[in-house]
Amino acid sequence: MSTSGPAGPSLDNKYNKIEERLDVKLNAYLLKWIIIILYYKIKWIFSVLGWILPAMTLLKLGIAVCILLPQFKGEFYAYHLLESYILKAEKVVL
Repeated sequence: MSTSGPAGPSLDNKYNKIEERLDVKLNAYLLKWIIIILYYKIKWIFSVLGWILPAMTLLKLGIAVCILLPQFKGEFYAYHLLESYILKAEKVVL
């Protein structure tokens, strides 16, 4: 610890940049888990449709791969597709 005075603006800028990077990583992580939870909540629909459509297992696997693999950014698109429903449910719950 130095006694020369408060931290300079360059140190504050460095901390702000680190904090912004962490916020971006946290948001991506939370997006992925929100979509995974929603996927598991509506998985029963795929089970019911599996009796009607034999390719439903393949479709379910494709959606899961799209969400989990980072290069597809499936959680980003799925979250923004369902964002209005998520916000409505959040208002009802809170």
